[in-house]
Amino acid sequence: MSTMAKAGSKEAYYLSFNRDEIFKNLIAGEGHFRNFNSQKEDSVGFLNCIVKHLADAEGHCDEAVSHALIA
Repeated sequence: MSTMAKAGSKEAYYLSFNRDEIFKNLIAGEGHFRNFNSQKEDSVGFLNCIVKHLADAEGHCDEAVSHALIA
């Protein structure tokens, strides 16, 4: 197996990992949106968690683009 094939395989693995992490974070963020009641103050931190999950998903998107360009 050539070095290029090994590198492509590694990049494909990390691209798949990033895709899965993006999906998990978007689902988790959706769960917080569903539990947030806009009529009340956010006393349990759902909005903070939404921002955290979206920021994490964005980071994985940036990494996925890099892996996709190499793979």
